[in-house]
Amino acid sequence: QESVIKVPTEKELREKYLNEKVFMVQSQVDGSEANCDFCTVVMDDVRSEAFLQTKSYVAASFVDPSFFQMEWAAGVMSRREFMDGFRSQDTMVVVDMRGSTLRQWLESSLDQNTIRQSGLRITVLLSEPPQLGSVLIERDILDPDKSYRIATTTQTLTVMSPSSDMHGTTITWTAPEPISEWLLQQNERTRILRRTEEDQRIMSIF
Repeated sequence: QESVIKVPTEKELREKYLNEKVFMVQSQVDGSEANCDFCTVVMDDVRSEAFLQTKSYVAASFVDPSFFQMEWAAGVMSRREFMDGFRSQDTMVVVDMRGSTLRQWLESSLDQNTIRQSGLRITVLLSEPPQLGSVLIERDILDPDKSYRIATTTQTLTVMSPSSDMHGTTITWTAPEPISEWLLQQNERTRILRRTEEDQRIMSIF
């Protein structure tokens, strides 16, 4: 009697992918709380995806300090735990904004001791309280009157709007799904499918 091979459903594949433990979270040498430097990876990926979707140069990516909510213990972490560490249900947007508005965003984040960005080189003055110094973008000093294309999220726009002058800020693209779905779809494109006459099996998931 031939055995029946069960083909996993899309939901089962997604659950397996999310539960795989693939990230290492290490304890800090100085004894402070364990942290994970995947913030930089996420910020770089957001900027790259914005470039692909808009087919235009995206100068930087930025999210408000509450976007990452990391409370990870040292050890091996699953993809699900990783996504729970930031606002993965938020939606990515691309905006054109003035340099003066971007600087206000950075200053507001510095007040909370957290700046999450990609594409900028920032100098913080060691004063009390710390102050924002020079900001380099596109290999040049941030021009307050120039418009820059920035990747961010819908909730970041809501959070940062009250503390900044949003005049001249225009949304040019909004993602059709939350960031979590986009990350999962990235994985789906890398699945290796082995097709035979008898069955179709998922051989491995990266």
